Amino acid sequence: MPIFVRRAAVVVGLVLATGVPTTAGAAELRKVEAELLSAGLGSVYPYQVVVSPDGAHVYTVSGTTIDNDPVVHALSRAADGSLSLVDSETFPFGDFGLYALAIPADGLHVYASSFSYIAIFVRDPSSGVLTPAGGVFDDVGGSVMAASPDGRNLYLGAGALLATYARDPSTGALTRTGLENGVVGPAPINGVAALDVSPDGRHVYVGSPAAFPEESGGAPPSLIVFARDETSGALTFVEALSDGIGGADGLTAPANVAVSPDGHHVYASGSEGGRGGDVAVFARDDASGALTFIDKAAGPGFREDVFGGIAVSPDGERVVVAGDDLGPCCFRDGISVFQRDPATGMLTLRETLIRAAGADARDLAGPTSVAFAPDGRDLYVTAGHDSVVTAYRVRAYCAAAPLEDCRVPTRPRRSRIVLADAAQDSLTWRWRSGEATSAAEFGDPSTVTDYAVCVHRSDGDGWETVAELLLPAGATCGDDARPCWRGLGQPAGAAGWAFRDPQRAHDGVSELRLAPGADGRASIQLRARGPALDLPALPLPATGAVVAQLKSGDGACWSATYLAPALVNDARRFADTSD
Repeated sequence: MPIFVRRAAVVVGLVLATGVPTTAGAAELRKVEAELLSAGLGSVYPYQVVVSPDGAHVYTVSGTTIDNDPVVHALSRAADGSLSLVDSETFPFGDFGLYALAIPADGLHVYASSFSYIAIFVRDPSSGVLTPAGGVFDDVGGSVMAASPDGRNLYLGAGALLATYARDPSTGALTRTGLENGVVGPAPINGVAALDVSPDGRHVYVGSPAAFPEESGGAPPSLIVFARDETSGALTFVEALSDGIGGADGLTAPANVAVSPDGHHVYASGSEGGRGGDVAVFARDDASGALTFIDKAAGPGFREDVFGGIAVSPDGERVVVAGDDLGPCCFRDGISVFQRDPATGMLTLRETLIRAAGADARDLAGPTSVAFAPDGRDLYVTAGHDSVVTAYRVRAYCAAAPLEDCRVPTRPRRSRIVLADAAQDSLTWRWRSGEATSAAEFGDPSTVTDYAVCVHRSDGDGWETVAELLLPAGATCGDDARPCWRGLGQPAGAAGWAFRDPQRAHDGVSELRLAPGADGRASIQLRARGPALDLPALPLPATGAVVAQLKSGDGACWSATYLAPALVNDARRFADTSD
């Protein structure tokens, strides 16, 4: 169900997801829980978190326990993102800690590495429980690890070494087939701190923050590019970028590296005693893997984020960076959320959660890694000093451009939008005669489903978000904090939902009604007014496009498209019906 375009258009959207609302300046993440990993195990310092490809389980690797044996935790993931411990595996070859974790795309095995050993576990996809299946003693060891998208290879890095392993998908067994040595080889590897493989499997990107000083013969901090043979997994050095090379900036200690899901951009963060939380943005050449510096996105100024981590959301709309010590003293650790423009790769800082700032960031002492669930609904953060993995629900937000494959009106001119720019901005949107929508597909805003109203405008060269209005799950209204949401029908919600707030405390929205129905009967109605809308000056460009959408946490959305010329487009009002 694409967005239909036959003239220059205007599109308005209502976005739905589970959690609480977010805007630029409001919260992007809602803390679900912090799962304590050290219960009964003594001192546990989690280094990394990964989510299984099916999204059912979360795994962490930790440092020493009370018995000086490292531990791998397996946790089941619930529908609300919360975690429950299902298994803990320790083994005696961890050199007082496990530091890296990887799960291939088939989800059959879990790999954990220390400085001298790679442990292999067979994973039960239904329960998440791990069964030890031997391992590999190797003097390379490794503090970072990544699996190729095809599951054929595992890459392990430590010090000046980057090792390639062939993987047997049936048994999980590993055989080392290659070794890149930064001391004698062409690649200036000087302390491997980050690894990522491009989604197409053609290139490997390495963050090398310079573990050994340059005056001692070590290479400078670099972001290193390798070409990968898709059959053998062998690596060939392509290039190394450092600050000042090709205009690059933000590579003072590139300890965190991530390739965007579309493969078009590479992001690197990391700093010691500098601008921690800044992110260097590069465009990626799909054929050669070579990188072109685009920009450095300014972060919140963590004192360092060498051990923090970076992750790009599966939809490519958000980049999250974790870091240490924001401010003049300690324990100001946290995570920052950037909005990503998929077309340009550019980042805009949206929010920073600081450990001391409140309940949503309380369990962030010493963040060591971040990982999104495959469905993009949850983010998981390990915090070493707190010995926890914290679950955050990603709140609703407007994408940089209207989503495709949305439910649309079944008849033309049945959806109407009015934008008014008078004493107070106002927005009215009626989506009628919509494609079939069940009550369940609207979710439950009384408890877990939040919504974002998104107005997008296009002038033919790209999309601009004109307005973003966000309504939280479980929202309360008035001085008596009564529920804003009311479930219609029996049981509540069977006939849809109504949001009512005469005080318009939630981004100016006074009314939102969601009505399920068969094909041609579903409907949405929205009224909003006030300065929170912050609408652009009218009239809108005569050749522009405006779109309205409702996006669920699993990607479903409801949309209407308005194509120029509009019925009315003057200095006071924009009004049109859908095409």
